Amino acid sequence: MFPEYTKPEKTEFYTSSYPDLPEFKEPGKESLYVGQGYAEMSVDNRSILSEGFSSCIALVLQDYKTGNAALFHIDDIDLRNDFNRKQTLVVQNLLERHLLSISIPEKERELLLFTIKEICNYQYPTKMKREECREKMARWVSGQIQARFVVGTTGRYGVAERVYKDFLSNVGMFLKPLIVIDSGDFHWGIVYKPGEKRILVQTDNQKKLLTFLF
Repeated sequence: MFPEYTKPEKTEFYTSSYPDLPEFKEPGKESLYVGQGYAEMSVDNRSILSEGFSSCIALVLQDYKTGNAALFHIDDIDLRNDFNRKQTLVVQNLLERHLLSISIPEKERELLLFTIKEICNYQYPTKMKREECREKMARWVSGQIQARFVVGTTGRYGVAERVYKDFLSNVGMFLKPLIVIDSGDFHWGIVYKPGEKRILVQTDNQKKLLTFLF
């Protein structure tokens, strides 16, 4: 059964091709741009944009400790894809920056950094079990790094469940409720604003700009 559509914080209508926002009008200039199968991390509150979603799903990660954030355009359950598009490396980078920013025993930090690198390369951890890594990260991160998926009408929301269960949960990510938008059979785009902690979704079918609080 498909989940119910998520009620947005705010709904605005637009009449042109894109909403009247610089992130949508000048992608790559006013925001970081994420192509299909790619991911980008913002370390300076810069907005992140991705377009052309249909069956693909979006993933937003937010680190409340460092302020770093990331946006993923997921088209496959395996986030490794090929070498140049390794979305798992963005997850690894985000987690490494977090562990280096907190007060933690150095041996524990080194062990977690090593294990996270293995997990992000889809390798079986050699120095601790996944369950132990999950518990340690949950203790040290304590919900400060959160994940939220966004899916449209024709999106494969089952992929979101698998990506979290098989990957993100093993590195201590806290999962927020799924955002489901009424996109019909049309494409949609997304902008994440880390400074405001808001997700903006533009839907081609209804010419709506939907705002969700991360």
